[in-house]
Amino acid sequence: MTCDDGNDCTINDEQTILDSDGTICIPCAGVPLDCMTGNTITVSCDDGDSNTTNDMQSVLACDGVTVCGPCTGSPVDCSTGTTSIVSCDDGNDCTINDEQTILDSDGTICVPCAGVSVDCTTGVTTLVPCDDGIANTINDMQSVLACDGTTVCGPCEGIPTDCENDETMEVNCDDGDPCTYDDIQIVLVSDNSICEPCQGIELDCNTPTISETNCDDGDPCTINDVQTLLDCDGTVCTPCQGVLVDCSNGETVEMSCDDGDPLTINDVETILVCNNSVCIPCEGVINTEVFLPNIFSPNATPPNNVFAFELPSSFTNPALSIYDRWGNLVYFSEENLSWDGTYNGQYLESGVYVYVLKFTTPDDEEVVKYGDVALVL
Repeated sequence: MTCDDGNDCTINDEQTILDSDGTICIPCAGVPLDCMTGNTITVSCDDGDSNTTNDMQSVLACDGVTVCGPCTGSPVDCSTGTTSIVSCDDGNDCTINDEQTILDSDGTICVPCAGVSVDCTTGVTTLVPCDDGIANTINDMQSVLACDGTTVCGPCEGIPTDCENDETMEVNCDDGDPCTYDDIQIVLVSDNSICEPCQGIELDCNTPTISETNCDDGDPCTINDVQTLLDCDGTVCTPCQGVLVDCSNGETVEMSCDDGDPLTINDVETILVCNNSVCIPCEGVINTEVFLPNIFSPNATPPNNVFAFELPSSFTNPALSIYDRWGNLVYFSEENLSWDGTYNGQYLESGVYVYVLKFTTPDDEEVVKYGDVALVL
């Protein structure tokens, strides 16, 4: 029979009951609605695309959650989206206050970059040579916009000459300046009167008339100092500079020092003479010298009654061997570096005995020292 299962997202709700007393045999349940059978509504959403507006999607009306259609928005453009005016460079030197309009969402250019054109009243001008078309003037100049060098801001005008009524010609001359070449002047053909004074093309550091000379850059740590000069007047083209020396090619000297290690002697370091920088750090040689007596007598007063010595505590693996004249080992110890002149508890005969002392230095160098000692009874 029909019923209501309490779920807005089902239809045709039915349940089965026992006819005799109405006991529910099968609980009330309906057929679930879906996007094809149920009513849908359109709700706001976010499609994750910053370049769209009014994002909407279709959902089941019964629960407002089940998605029936994807979230989509209307693309924005320069006519619908928010825009901003930003500074830019239109690549034209003859404009100022360059601006462009862009779409805030993605920076799309809505209005291309453009600036306000400068003119002869607002822009910077400069004088450039020209030809005023009058043969009897010299040094013709006109004012043009500096940004393009072509826009004319003032008429081309020259200085009148006295050579207007006769033919002129170019002749070689010497303008007295050693730093010019191809000096020429314009004179009247009739009497060589000067119409345009002698003038040459100026030499500079880009011409081949330069020389490299020795110099002193004032730095004691450079060698082969050189500078480049303009031959005509000694103008410096390239400042004096040398090759920086280091510990591999500069003068060095060994100096006494203290490496802070009491077990080393003859500590030295190598320094660069020019600035006293250290090339080889201070380091000494491990002192392996040990004082060994060459005579003792058991009858003498201490400490001359034994053959003994002390090693620095940092020396390890000590071993002392004593041999008689026939090469027989009469004493050996790796702990007690002291011999009282006995063998098996009995004093040996007076004579010369050979010792061999071995030990290891702190830098793992194995040292062996040989010698002889006289036993006197």
